Amino acid sequence: MIDLVVASILFGIVFILFLICKRSFDTRRNFWKSRGITQLECDFSVRDVFTTTRSPQDCDEEYYKTLGNEKYGGIVEMGQPVLLVKDLDLIKHILVKDFDYFADRRNFVDTDPLLSKTLFFSSGQLWKDMRVKLSPTFTSGKIRRMFHHFFNSGDKLESKLFLTLVD
Repeated sequence: MIDLVVASILFGIVFILFLICKRSFDTRRNFWKSRGITQLECDFSVRDVFTTTRSPQDCDEEYYKTLGNEKYGGIVEMGQPVLLVKDLDLIKHILVKDFDYFADRRNFVDTDPLLSKTLFFSSGQLWKDMRVKLSPTFTSGKIRRMFHHFFNSGDKLESKLFLTLVD
């Protein structure tokens, strides 16, 4: 009798956990649809990683083709919602005017402790503070004045690379 009660309780707990996981999965799966944005899907599986029949780039091509004339769409990648923007004017608007709202980006790799403190790999408040400090450095006038330095550095790098390839 006690075994039946324990089994029933365990079954109930497993069932409740299953329902919670299913609800979470369905919420993520319909994240963009519930917001009225086209949700794109690609059938890329773990098997594809080992058989090399498809690559993640194949999914990117599918996303781009599926969007057609739409300016943007949404995907869920590794359980995280990702907005895929196709329209160049919208991309420019996001990267220039609304850049402060996109401070937290995904990390592609674990970085070195020193690199994680740079603008490219930081996030949150650290990223916002650093961007405020660096933004005045990269005005169009200052970059125009530094162009000859960039050009000279590029020439030096090119000559070093050429010498390395020739040797």
